Order: sequence, then C-alpha cells, then structure tokens
Amino acid sequence: MRDQLITAAFFMQGLYDARPGGYDALITAWGKGCIELVDALVTYVPLTTQLCDYGAKATDGNHLGVFDYEVSAPFGKWFGEYILEHGNEPSIKEVHIWLTKEVDTFFKLS
Repeated sequence: MRDQLITAAFFMQGLYDARPGGYDALITAWGKGCIELVDALVTYVPLTTQLCDYGAKATDGNHLGVFDYEVSAPFGKWFGEYILEHGNEPSIKEVHIWLTKEVDTFFKLS
C-alpha cells in the first residue's frame, strides 16, 4: 500500500505542474470539484503500480532512474494538461496507452 500512496502523491505533484495555468486553471477547467479531480486521477494508481511491478520483474530490478519521478509525476502532469486542453479527463484507453508506453520506456522494454 505504501507504494500506491507514494505513486498517488507523485500523480498530484505532476497535476500541480500542468500548464498553462497550473492547478488553479485546472480546477476551473475541470469544473467538478477538487475531490472529484483527485478521485479521477488516483483511479489509475493500482494500474500504474501493477505496470511498475511487471517492468521491475521483467528487468530483474536492473533499471536506472526513479519510477515516480519519471512516470508517475509526468502522468499527473499529462492528465492535468489533457483536462486543460479538452475540458474533461482522458479516456481509459488513452490512459492505458500513455502509461504502457511510458512504463515500457522507463524499463526499456520496447
């Protein structure tokens, strides 16, 4: 559970980095409330930690970098910027594609 909480925290860090306008502009564009935004974002924590576990196993733990710095925080930023651009959250399919690509890149699986 600790890993999931850390991943959620880095999702939020990335959300605050969303541009243009940052978190305040994001809340306005979202228009559904802060708790609802956090809930929508952290829905993807279990998937992200599962993908991280698979990548770590596939590489026998031999990888460089810090997953939450290089995948989780950028995911939060991407999620927020998607909302700023489109006015709503990305589809589950778009999220899966983004996360799979970034996890593969992090672990150099593709």
